Amino acid sequence: MNEPASVHGAKSIHRQATFLHKVGNAISESQAFAEAVRLIVSAYEPVFTTGIGKAGLIARKVAATLTSTGTPSHFLHPVDGMHGDIGAIPYGALLLAFSNSGKTQELLEICYSACKYRECRIIAVTSMADCSLSSMASVIIPYGIVEENDIPTVSTTAMLAIGDALALAVMEQRGKTLEDIAENHPGGTIGKRLGTCADHMRPMSDVMWCRDYRTIGEMIEMFKDGKRWPGLIVLVDDWPDKNGISEITGVVSQADIIRYLAKHGTSGLLDEICSAEPDTFTTIRYDQPITEAVKIMREKKISEIPVVGDDNKPVGLLDITDLIGIFPELKDAPT
Repeated sequence: MNEPASVHGAKSIHRQATFLHKVGNAISESQAFAEAVRLIVSAYEPVFTTGIGKAGLIARKVAATLTSTGTPSHFLHPVDGMHGDIGAIPYGALLLAFSNSGKTQELLEICYSACKYRECRIIAVTSMADCSLSSMASVIIPYGIVEENDIPTVSTTAMLAIGDALALAVMEQRGKTLEDIAENHPGGTIGKRLGTCADHMRPMSDVMWCRDYRTIGEMIEMFKDGKRWPGLIVLVDDWPDKNGISEITGVVSQADIIRYLAKHGTSGLLDEICSAEPDTFTTIRYDQPITEAVKIMREKKISEIPVVGDDNKPVGLLDITDLIGIFPELKDAPT
């Protein structure tokens, strides 16, 4: 009787994980990997990747990862390359070639032609250091012989891991950070996670604010027409600049008001709203990474942060309810 599909699938994943562990150990001591990173960092851009079949699909993905992490790259299909597309490769360019056997004919032909007609340098990612492809390569990164019953699974996983590792190592060598490459990811969750506070804040037109000399009673009057009580009210001084913008002096929450009135009774309605504000409050600049604001929210267990521009003038508000869908780690913070 055949084993359950889930057991069979788990074995496949464990087999790949075990092999990747061996590859990782080998890479950690690999001079070839370090040299490959050096070549990519110093290469004429763009870098090209190539491969045939399943290895070609991995090469496409690695080109995309290199590009998104700051190294412009293109995939060159070996067959198309032999029929004119090799003309896209500049002289002296770098070619990253993927092949498990290292002897696939179409790949060997494009690599030979790239060396002969474009004076390319080749980084070969293959299972064996001693193969036909290695004779043309400047650097060989062998990941070892794989047992996979002729179905590319473990080998393609190894190629992908090495390709991704090269991209990230190059990114690190160039001193790039996630914020540096945010412009390459304007869309999707990645793009949103790599934005600035200005990209995520509510503008001041959507933020409840109040002059800090107003009384608590006057502030409460602001909500008599059924306005929703916000999580946080931004307090500003009475010295607006030429654009009518005042400096932020504090914040006050609904809970702060309730605690204050519970202590002072109805007479507290006549006190200035600043009397109820906490001793300290947190702000963040509009140009700071949104990840920094998320870190502050988690560490201080707060759900709103006023965003300020130059001269401590408020420009917006970050609210946890707007961020929690992008940063699920905020579920631990108060809402």
